[in-house]
Amino acid sequence: MRIKRALFGLLATIGLSATAAGAPAADAPGRIRFAYASRSNSVTPKHVAQSKGFFKAE
Repeated sequence: MRIKRALFGLLATIGLSATAAGAPAADAPGRIRFAYASRSNSVTPKHVAQSKGFFKAE
């Protein structure tokens, strides 16, 4: 009985140290940036003027 307990303790120690040593550290989560088009038409005059060539001289 004493040998079984010692063997179990030894195997448990080896198993736990192997899993702790073999586990890679997790990378920090990356940042994700979302962009979406506005539903506002406040920039429409600029796009129309640019497509008609009003800003070519600048």
